[in-house]
Amino acid sequence: CSIIIEFIMYYKPFNMIFNEILCGATEITTGAKLLAESEILSENTKTALILSATSFGGICALLQTRKAINGTRLSMLYYTVVKLVFACCTYKLAILIL
Repeated sequence: CSIIIEFIMYYKPFNMIFNEILCGATEITTGAKLLAESEILSENTKTALILSATSFGGICALLQTRKAINGTRLSMLYYTVVKLVFACCTYKLAILIL
């Protein structure tokens, strides 16, 4: 997943803010570092996005979970939706608190 982040940052397929958010949602450690180093986002927004990305776990974690539950009756779609809801709630709560 770090390779995906490098690809995004090299080719910059979207505007810079969306690229940084996408990197944060791809893989926690590298994504959080890139968000923290952002010169575009405010400190409160950076903190809320890092907390949200941590709550979500990253696309990398979703791929690992998918591999782990392969062959079971567990729903990957349900798991992903719940993680997204928690990430959005984390972002909103962080913005309210900060």
